[in-house]
Amino acid sequence: MNTATIKQRKPTVPSTRLTHSLQSFLSSQNNPFIAFYFLLLLSDLVVRIGSVQNPGIEMLKRLLSADRKKILVEIRQYSLDFEPVFKFRWEYVTKDGQKANHDLEIDLSGGFPVKPLLIPHKEVGGVKWVEADYTEYEDIVRDMSLILPKSGTEVHWKLLDGVGEAIGSNTPKNQRSSHTQLKMRQPVEMYAAKTDTVPIQLDLDKLGLKDIEALRAEIKRVEAEVDTIITFEHPEAESKAPSEKNVFVDVLAVHGFFIHLLVCFTVRIFFLF
Repeated sequence: MNTATIKQRKPTVPSTRLTHSLQSFLSSQNNPFIAFYFLLLLSDLVVRIGSVQNPGIEMLKRLLSADRKKILVEIRQYSLDFEPVFKFRWEYVTKDGQKANHDLEIDLSGGFPVKPLLIPHKEVGGVKWVEADYTEYEDIVRDMSLILPKSGTEVHWKLLDGVGEAIGSNTPKNQRSSHTQLKMRQPVEMYAAKTDTVPIQLDLDKLGLKDIEALRAEIKRVEAEVDTIITFEHPEAESKAPSEKNVFVDVLAVHGFFIHLLVCFTVRIFFLF
């Protein structure tokens, strides 16, 4: 098993062993300082991306979100000698209002399910969508397009990366909505001016439901994904409504997933700041 393989393309990402709990970083991405510290941490751990040796922070910012997640998972597994089982305790409130714990064991021996990135491939008679197989990371085509089914508007959007994630994290909580995930893909519509076609920011509030859902579906269909969500039955499922009988938890957000790892460069960071 490679220490960190980008599943939707050929380049592998060799890395050194992770030596710090990433939990605080993963849960504190809204803090600009923590976000930078997090990137600096990855810059120490990732040895190569494609043919680029020791990729810097700017390149790490441009990693596609699915790739960053895959790298984190692989580094964690490598650092813990590929432990096949992850045990954690899920806390919940009982129907009597009391705090309780539910112990779980997650089988990591087969890794997390991965959905590959799809890209358009022109063929005689049309376009066929195929799994991406890039040789170099910089070759990735990040701009995607779609003709909305209701309005007929041509929309261009970008694959989600650190830049798009920053748009979401920098949006005040009281201004976040169901549109935030779409805005993170920086959608624009192509406007026909007098002499040229120019991109202008897509006004999501003016789109009909059919067009909004079509854009969401296209993003989900095209983008790569590392599925770190686990599903289990609620301990008190018999007393729950049908929609509440199953519990969905992102393993990367579980405190214990990275808690056993220690930092190797904290002293250097302190000197930098």
